[in-house]
Amino acid sequence: MAYIGLSIKKLINRIENEEYVLPAIQREFVWSASQIERLMDSILRGYPIGAFLFWEVKGESTSKYEFYEILDNYHERDSRHNRKKDISSKEKVTAILDGQQRITSLYLALHGTYSYKTKRAWTTKDDSYPLRKLYLNLTGYNKEKENDLLYDFKFLSEEDINNDSTDNLWFLVSDILNISSEDLHVKIIELHEDYKSRNENANDESLKMIVKNLSLLHQVIEKENLAYYEETSQDIEKVLDIFIRMNSGGTVLTYSDLLLSLATAQWQSLNAREEIYQIVDEINNIGEKFNFSKDNVLKSALVLTDTSNIKFRASNFDSKTTLEMERNWDKTKQALRISVELLYSFGFTGETLTANSVLIPIVYYLYKIDVPSNYIEADRYMSDRNKIKYFVQIALLKRIFGGTPDGILLKIRDKLKNANEGFPLEEILSIRETNKSFNITDEDIEDLLDSKIGRYSFSMLTMLFPSIDLKNKFHQDHIFPQSKFKNKNNLKKLGYDEKSIEYIISNVDKIPNLQLLEGIPNIEKNNKYFDEWILGRFNSKEDLTAYLERNSIKRAYKPTEFIEMFDTRKNELRNRLKINLENIRY
Repeated sequence: MAYIGLSIKKLINRIENEEYVLPAIQREFVWSASQIERLMDSILRGYPIGAFLFWEVKGESTSKYEFYEILDNYHERDSRHNRKKDISSKEKVTAILDGQQRITSLYLALHGTYSYKTKRAWTTKDDSYPLRKLYLNLTGYNKEKENDLLYDFKFLSEEDINNDSTDNLWFLVSDILNISSEDLHVKIIELHEDYKSRNENANDESLKMIVKNLSLLHQVIEKENLAYYEETSQDIEKVLDIFIRMNSGGTVLTYSDLLLSLATAQWQSLNAREEIYQIVDEINNIGEKFNFSKDNVLKSALVLTDTSNIKFRASNFDSKTTLEMERNWDKTKQALRISVELLYSFGFTGETLTANSVLIPIVYYLYKIDVPSNYIEADRYMSDRNKIKYFVQIALLKRIFGGTPDGILLKIRDKLKNANEGFPLEEILSIRETNKSFNITDEDIEDLLDSKIGRYSFSMLTMLFPSIDLKNKFHQDHIFPQSKFKNKNNLKKLGYDEKSIEYIISNVDKIPNLQLLEGIPNIEKNNKYFDEWILGRFNSKEDLTAYLERNSIKRAYKPTEFIEMFDTRKNELRNRLKINLENIRY
């Protein structure tokens, strides 16, 4: 395999001239600003950054497949997706098969901008994402030794530059492209004169530093220190095979990346890549935000075709299957939207939904019943919704979708195929898949009651207290405040002995000391003792009694009664869970 030399300057020029594109099989750009800064540091230090693999696309191939532009202005919120590029009129272009992250990083560093959210700034405000460009401090090295960089590269905004009160001389890295070798010395003198006029500490050492850093930057940009190999075959199978092999290290290529590209190439009226990324963004913005990926959407679309094999393999994404996905797409999107809205109505968010694959059976079921637009609100579907909620809770608590869920998904789909009389909960609960079972045993109940606050505890609490309207914002709250009951000194002051203290600290985060509490009351409760808070919150005996009964709490326990509360409530919750497990499914 012969490698060809290429300078960074030529690379940037060729991108500007639209000679380089990204094939649809490429992932989107994911590098952070700090990764780009590290890449530039490696280049200045003379470290190898790896070779690139290019594909010369020509002839019919320019119109047969989808290609995208290389990002020039990255915005963490508004511009993360590559724009589609029509190359059908070109005789040939070069597609980047391996090295997209590095090449995009170089292009952003030497030509574009990188806008990311300022820490602690509001996500929704435009000025939280200032336009930043890459700068190099010409008068010094990196002082932040913890990131292991020698050269001081930073993405900075104009405001950052204007407000910098240090002796740094920030040079806009993209300007190096416009400085010839003949003009380099003149530019150095200009920079130093400007630096002297603004900094009384300027001296011969600062001049030497400017000369050294700018000369080195110019040298690495002009020198042919990049290497690439170019594949000229127009056989797509060979190209895909090379692509997968080249991407087997680092951030491993998932089959969904490849399959998305195949769907994009085969869909006739719609652009699969754009459609799938759009619906992913849309469903993730429902409610308090979710974390679904293109994998979840692609898998849902594949399952809906009723194909017998739903593994992410190229052979399962033939033209017949992908075209059926396209024909089903509008209905699929609607099923996805309503399914996620349903999960949100159950109280779930991206933080508490511990297995995204639980979405797929819901999508399939709603698709099969023609996705009623009023499914979430209509009384006629109330029983159906309760069954789906129970299915979700059990699936999450039993971790049904852990590992590779294809086997269990196929068995669930078989039960859903002829679901003409509502969601077939009983049939699904009877499924057994290797070591996976929906059945909750007495041993499971003890394990669940011993679980600590976290992502899984939310599902447990919603099953224990199904009557709570989770459309409101609920927090997982410690009945006896964690801050005071994990503090040994505080527990000693309350009169607990060493053995009791050990018991309390080991149990304070567990389910019997947790409740679901609406956001505002939880904020008001803060770290107050339970009796102090509860007696101050409810003015009438009736309201107090209703709250205690609703949450399986016997009385307004005093701070000295943690152990009694915990043990008593654990028994109450055990009995409540067993009753709910029997009743809620019917």
